[in-house]
Amino acid sequence: MAETMKAVFAHNLLKECLKIARNQDQAVAVAIVDEGGNLMAFQRHENAFLAATDVSIAKAKTAHAFQRSTAEMQQTLEGGKFSYLSLPSAVPLAGGMPIVVNSRCVGGLGICGAPSAVDQEIAITALSKVVTN
Repeated sequence: MAETMKAVFAHNLLKECLKIARNQDQAVAVAIVDEGGNLMAFQRHENAFLAATDVSIAKAKTAHAFQRSTAEMQQTLEGGKFSYLSLPSAVPLAGGMPIVVNSRCVGGLGICGAPSAVDQEIAITALSKVVTN
């Protein structure tokens, strides 16, 4: 993949996330943003709770903007450091991952609908299958 997000790549990643979630019996929403934070691909399972739409997009944007997993941010919060709560639009809940290709962050992936640790696991697994550096 080139060092920018392509629609075909975003849709392949989306399909992989949904496949993994389906195999785990999880109803999730999946959002993928490009390097400008613009939504490239999105789908919500019909049984995912309604807020999963906005939360998955926010997780993708947060992971991209901070270039780190939202699980790391959640762990920081759980450790008693609350600075992330003061940042506008940051969603420090597991399930968001930066999309890194050839050491460059080209976007973000956000998943919401399962327990947050499962959201994170789906994101990591899908990225490992789709991203080749």
